[in-house]
Amino acid sequence: LHNLKHNKVLHEHVILVTVRTTRTPTVAPSERASALTLEHGLRRVMIDYGFMEQPCLPQDLPLALGDELRLDAMNTTYFLGHETVRVNAEAPFLKRLRRHFFAAMLRDETSAADYFGLPPKQVVEIGAQVVL
Repeated sequence: LHNLKHNKVLHEHVILVTVRTTRTPTVAPSERASALTLEHGLRRVMIDYGFMEQPCLPQDLPLALGDELRLDAMNTTYFLGHETVRVNAEAPFLKRLRRHFFAAMLRDETSAADYFGLPPKQVVEIGAQVVL
């Protein structure tokens, strides 16, 4: 929505991907994904991974879409949301201290692009600042 709001453009093909982690260690490749065609060139894809599996969206996304839409791996752009946590300077000292620790832990986490196996040069992050 941020891309549409700020750039005033809707791409020809938009795929909304939801990745879910199941309670099972693995998910069979034949049961991993489902796709639903929506209006105006939108598609919704649900991809399930077991809790012991490492997601790889560039590999599994084309399988989810099947023959309905062929992705050109080199011309696919992945849009990700990114939140930056800012600490409210007016909060009491102990609350501020806890919030600084939380913000530091968020900065040290693995990026979503790395976690999902996305090619770095094909990722666009659209962010927001959140004040705690």
